[in-house]
Amino acid sequence: MTFTLENKITGLVGRNGAGKSILAALLAGERTPYSGSVTTFCRVGWLRQIGAEEKLVHYETVSDFLSVRKRLEALSRIAAGGCDPHYFELIGDNWLLREELEQQLLALGLPVDPFLPSQSLSGGQLTRLALHQLFQSDYGYLILDEPGNHLDQQGKRWLIEQMRRFDGGILVISHDRDILRCVDCILELNSLGVRHYGGAYDVYAEQRANELASQERSIDHVKTEIKQMRQTMQKNREKAQQPAIQGKQVARSGSQAILLNNKKQDAERAGGARESNQNRQLAQVQDQLSKLNKQHEMLKLY
Repeated sequence: MTFTLENKITGLVGRNGAGKSILAALLAGERTPYSGSVTTFCRVGWLRQIGAEEKLVHYETVSDFLSVRKRLEALSRIAAGGCDPHYFELIGDNWLLREELEQQLLALGLPVDPFLPSQSLSGGQLTRLALHQLFQSDYGYLILDEPGNHLDQQGKRWLIEQMRRFDGGILVISHDRDILRCVDCILELNSLGVRHYGGAYDVYAEQRANELASQERSIDHVKTEIKQMRQTMQKNREKAQQPAIQGKQVARSGSQAILLNNKKQDAERAGGARESNQNRQLAQVQDQLSKLNKQHEMLKLY
């Protein structure tokens, strides 16, 4: 499969187990494809589906996760009278770092204490913090795997607003229809590959419904064709048996036995060839039905 992710918000959907997270890892460069290649033209940030909780486990406080703890401590030491030049090098021009950080935490709905232990935050708070870091980074493209997990309605509204403000492309993997309604287009991943749908979720759902209805009509048509082919084959078998029965009756009377036997053999050969050809045609149509049924399963809404 070949596709391009443009500088806009793209939704990635598919059934559980379809391989969405594996695809995300490939696009983020965390995994190497067995064949083909992935080409990127910018730095790619990736929020794993369960990565927010796992990642923060390795950070003692919120300030550690945001990589500002040393600068905040330097500000505190200078405020207490410290004059070490290293403190001033760490701070640079960020003298309002503490105040700005507290405002950001407040806007995220988090406790304003940057030294709060990461383990004390809820799943939704952890997710917001991880997303905030990505949105504030210099990544040119973001891959967000189920970013709506643990977020309440207010959190989802905040997420959607941040996605729209982000100056770069985003691939958002989600089952959440509220989030999918804010994307520019949708990619669907299944065993047949990746399919592109223009528009957000409602447009996608309508296109899928139309495709599903069309597929069902095709399946009904092929089923009818198979039924008619089988009926025709049965009639041909019955016709082929009639001359054989008549030949036996005449043969018993002793007249034209050799001639009738030749005609019987010719009819059997012709009938056998015809049935063999019909069996091949039937097998082809049955194979077509099998493919249609498989596609129909893939088209069903997950």
